[in-house]
Amino acid sequence: MSYLLSLQRLFSLEHLHRLKCLGRKASSLLSGLAFAAVLSACGGGGGGTPEPTAKPQPTSGATPSSTPSPSPTTSPTPPPKPTQPPIATGWEDPLIISAPRQGGNGGARVGIDALGQSLTVWKQDTKPGTVLWSSRFVPGLGWGAPLALYRGLDSVPHHELAMAQSNGKAMLVWTQINNAGAYSVVARAYNSTASTWSAPSVVSNETRTMSQPSVDIDATGNAAVVWTQLDTRFRYNVVANRYTGSGNWGSSTVVGSTTVSGSTDLNAKVAMTGSGEAVAVWRRSGNSERGFWSSRASAGGNWDTGARIVDIPGFGSSNLPGAYEISTAPEIAADGNGNAMLAWSQVTVNPIQSHMRSLRYSAGAWSTVQQAMNVPVGQNALPFVRLKINPQGQAVAAWVTDGVTKIWANRSRSDGTWETAQVVNATATGTIGTQPNVGIDDQGAMSVVWTQSGIMGNRFEPATGWGVAQRLENYDPTTSISADPVIAMNARGYASLVWTQVLDLVSIGSQIAGRFYNSGR
Repeated sequence: MSYLLSLQRLFSLEHLHRLKCLGRKASSLLSGLAFAAVLSACGGGGGGTPEPTAKPQPTSGATPSSTPSPSPTTSPTPPPKPTQPPIATGWEDPLIISAPRQGGNGGARVGIDALGQSLTVWKQDTKPGTVLWSSRFVPGLGWGAPLALYRGLDSVPHHELAMAQSNGKAMLVWTQINNAGAYSVVARAYNSTASTWSAPSVVSNETRTMSQPSVDIDATGNAAVVWTQLDTRFRYNVVANRYTGSGNWGSSTVVGSTTVSGSTDLNAKVAMTGSGEAVAVWRRSGNSERGFWSSRASAGGNWDTGARIVDIPGFGSSNLPGAYEISTAPEIAADGNGNAMLAWSQVTVNPIQSHMRSLRYSAGAWSTVQQAMNVPVGQNALPFVRLKINPQGQAVAAWVTDGVTKIWANRSRSDGTWETAQVVNATATGTIGTQPNVGIDDQGAMSVVWTQSGIMGNRFEPATGWGVAQRLENYDPTTSISADPVIAMNARGYASLVWTQVLDLVSIGSQIAGRFYNSGR
């Protein structure tokens, strides 16, 4: 990943300009940004370093908490579990989850269970290497002291968190450098009953370059992880592994591989559909095999042979004018009841037009009928789609278009057909800094969050439609940057929003902040 590309992914040019306006040397600021955002290899051990209790977010500017001192490697005592969240409805006050750290906290991931209890994991880049931190939220009690799950002598290129809504079981996976100078996939499971993390487990030791892993977990604790791995022919294959609720990882299996010259497998994703079944999808580029492919693992853990489920012809093909020519990485989400959905965007070349598409998975097979997301004529971008699905099979998708000035969102019905896409940030101003994040509950209420001169959000209620976009944090945008919002929403409509608050990458650093939405249900 190039230096500039990494910056562009995490921060808009507008954000970089604001940092420069703080009066610090541009070179120092950009070095700090790269240090916080460009994440390459890792290695090392674990430990716990509790931080000060979460504090309310300031209303203007950002006053950092004191820097914590080292502490023993035991987990902090978790707060008691409530029987239900508080009755109040709406967004609660923002809280600081982690005190500011030089080098930067960032890359937060978040999950939520049926009671609104949440987990977040993020990374902190230090001079020795990367630390992976975690914190647990209990409605009415707030965020617990952060716990260090991994300390490395290099940086962690990738990390992902998956959480089962029904009972809060979770799985964290990350990549780190191994003794061969390549990468290993490492995992830790979260036991929601005891509020503890398992010891790190090496899922796979590789000898060549690998890509970002994708992970999911079901209510019984079964999990799956997939990634793409460079082989001896210098092509990428899709590799998968399964975890049983009893606590054991299986053997890594190649589930996608091509022998066609010019083809390679990219952007692998996985979803657990329920009862131990896993479905992997990926994009294959180049020549006659171009399109989206999929492989299924039974509850016993056996993966079938990968097969193409969507054909996306490339440039230079003999298609009729207007054929779909280019696609983005796939997104997949599952409802836990045996159903899943694949979503992506495509662009035609005659004329140039965006097409947002989806495909349903049910009863162990993919449908052959693609569904259009009803995007207005005139969109000509190739946006990445964000997708979530509820237990009833309804889904929400969101994406950015129109020169990063508009956030679009749409909702699918349980049969997989889509309503009409709508702009959800019509009243917001400024350049959009990150891709949107989405959530949906069991009644079809939806939330979308993004950055646009701060952390912004909008909510859809089935009875009234979309509301007005609102700012969800109140830091001074001239002295700090709000970045990378992620949201997890459960079936009852409770939601946890977590983001990075960049205060000063040179002398103060950045912190992790969060906010909880109580639906009152």
